[in-house]
Amino acid sequence: MRKTSLFASIFIIFSLVFITACSENRPEVDNESNEGIEEDQEDEGNDQTNPETEENHSDERDQGQNEGEIVAENEAFRIFQPAPNSELDHEFTVIGQARVFEATIQYEFKDGDEIIDKGFVTASQGAPDWGDFEINFQFDELTNPPATIIIYEESAKDGSRLYELSIPVYEKD
Repeated sequence: MRKTSLFASIFIIFSLVFITACSENRPEVDNESNEGIEEDQEDEGNDQTNPETEENHSDERDQGQNEGEIVAENEAFRIFQPAPNSELDHEFTVIGQARVFEATIQYEFKDGDEIIDKGFVTASQGAPDWGDFEINFQFDELTNPPATIIIYEESAKDGSRLYELSIPVYEKD
């Protein structure tokens, strides 16, 4: 009788531990923000924006701190400064919003074919919401104007560039 009772108690404890461990590893789905859907689409290799999400967010121009005129944009990025073909000081800031997976924005600053700076920044929010971001750049002298600011999202599937946006700029005299 004691063996049966002990065995039953051990079985119940292991069952509870197993159920708890399995539920901790299950991704939570937030129906309001569609995060679960976004992750599923990325896993399936679907690099297209959800049309329903696109429609719901297309008129949200002034979320966050970056209220102002959009000078360059595509489906994933909105740039408030600098405008294309601007003349820039040797230190300048790109200000914009992004709607990208895990809020990660890749960037390059090129002088002709030479990469002056590259890296990534994180927006204040990830897709499907628009998140604010800033990128600070410095350069000494441009030798092959115009220089080009390139921002993009890197595909989790294959590392390719998604939603690449190029902004040509010039050095201020």
